[in-house]
Amino acid sequence: MSLLTPDVLGQVSSLSNYNGNLVAIEAALLDLGPFVVSGLVPSAGTGLSVNVTAGVASIGGRVSPSSFTISGLTDATTNHLYLLNTGAGTSNTTGTQPANSVKLGKAVTAGGVVTSVDTAIATSGRQAKLTITVPQGALTQTYATADATLSAYTSDTESVAYTGAADSEAKLADLNSLRVAVENLRAFTEDLAAFTNSLIDKLQAAGIVS
Repeated sequence: MSLLTPDVLGQVSSLSNYNGNLVAIEAALLDLGPFVVSGLVPSAGTGLSVNVTAGVASIGGRVSPSSFTISGLTDATTNHLYLLNTGAGTSNTTGTQPANSVKLGKAVTAGGVVTSVDTAIATSGRQAKLTITVPQGALTQTYATADATLSAYTSDTESVAYTGAADSEAKLADLNSLRVAVENLRAFTEDLAAFTNSLIDKLQAAGIVS
């Protein structure tokens, strides 16, 4: 952040310095956003408009608008919905985000009305924080061995070989090769289970899962 400009001790506070300092602080806070903190959920409104619930966003500072409407959407296309840091809503069809704004989602229009609204982060580009919900059911680990290192899948020679008559040596070779492959798979699967247990233990310790 740029250095703030101080007033001179004993003199009347400079409004110019005050405004300049606010601009500098706002610019610094833009690095922390933008994102929706809560609310601000759009839904189909009347005609080519969407209604947006009240909420809070971080756009170079805290913006807390009451419910509002974004009107004048373009028909028969996808409209991208935004909240400006002035508290006003806006939209466009290009998906190019306006300066000092946060994206709320997308609205599809047809026949003069809004046919669908998408607020999913993955598909709409909505800039909201992901929330991890702790599951209601606990994870049960009957196999409790934990190992934080997942080893590479490597050969593990069988400890006991088959024996048999000389005329069946070719078949025994095939069986022993199969034993090696099965043992490799068993060892890797067991290691994967131990690695998964280690991951679950860490998630439980952090309180993310129960």
